[in-house]
Amino acid sequence: MHTSNDNRLLIAVATKTGKAVDLHFGHARTFYVYEVNGRQVCFIGIRDADQYCTGNVSEDESREQTLNRIAETLRDVSVLLVAKIGDSPKEYLTQAGLPVMTEYAHLSIEEAALDWWKKANA
Repeated sequence: MHTSNDNRLLIAVATKTGKAVDLHFGHARTFYVYEVNGRQVCFIGIRDADQYCTGNVSEDESREQTLNRIAETLRDVSVLLVAKIGDSPKEYLTQAGLPVMTEYAHLSIEEAALDWWKKANA
């Protein structure tokens, strides 16, 4: 988890528009990363990732490897906000230290990030 003296945290978002939490985890090929400090949300950059859902259901071992790579790519973020995610990848990522939330689906990234930060720092 990335923190500093003024409690800045990094979050990652699955988004297709760059404006809202509007993408299913399994369809994401990139994650937008933001720094949140409770007052503002600053875009940091885009991180490329392997797409989890490729349409080939016979690749269970490959899916686990993909989840490992995604967790490593996002190792310094505090939470991943997505529109939807299956139970299995959500549990896997959470156990790997990357909490995943769907509660902010379809909200603007700024609104979601500030609300999440407020609750995380309550």
